[in-house]
This record gives sequence, structure tokens and C-alpha cells, in this order.
Amino acid sequence: MKKKNLISIGYTIHRPEAVQPMISVMAEHDTVFLEEPSVEGFGEMLEGSLEVDVYLTRTDTEYPEFSRSVYENLKNLHRAGVKIHQTEPFINRLLDIHERFGSGQS
Repeated sequence: MKKKNLISIGYTIHRPEAVQPMISVMAEHDTVFLEEPSVEGFGEMLEGSLEVDVYLTRTDTEYPEFSRSVYENLKNLHRAGVKIHQTEPFINRLLDIHERFGSGQS
């Protein structure tokens, strides 16, 4: 059962055995914010219209087994009504800067 006004901040190692305890804590919340940059297809992956493995090709993950397991579990949380958002303002801004330089802008 979800607790009213519950806020948790979690840090974890990127190992597959950390996924289930992490997901169990996330399941107690109405909304989960992931510290990761926005990636095209995230919503479609959560909805199931984009396969997790295809979605992972669009990311820059150093931990593919961990990420695959997390995203499969996040799909289940999403189906259960948990709102899931990607937020990483530093990386998003850095990517914008790289794209600007790449297109010849200053």
C-alpha cells in the first residue's frame, strides 16, 4: 500500500541483484524520478510498444544487464499506475551544448 506524502531518495550500485530491492521501494510511490537524461522512446518503452532491447540501443548504458532488468520492472510499475519520469538537467544541457557545437553553432 502506498504511503501518503512519501519521498525517498535512493542510491544503488548498478548490479542486477540490486534491482528487486530498488523496485520494491519504487512501488511504494505514486511517482518515480530517474536520474537519467531524457531518451526518445522512453514512453513507448514503458507502454510496451517499444522493446526494452531496442530502447537500450538509444541509450549510453554502461550496465546493460542492470538497465534491462530495471526497465522491464519499470514497465510493470507503469502498468500499476506509477508515474515515471527521466530527469537529469546537467546531462540534458551538456547534450544540447554538444549538439550545438556539432551543428557548427557556438
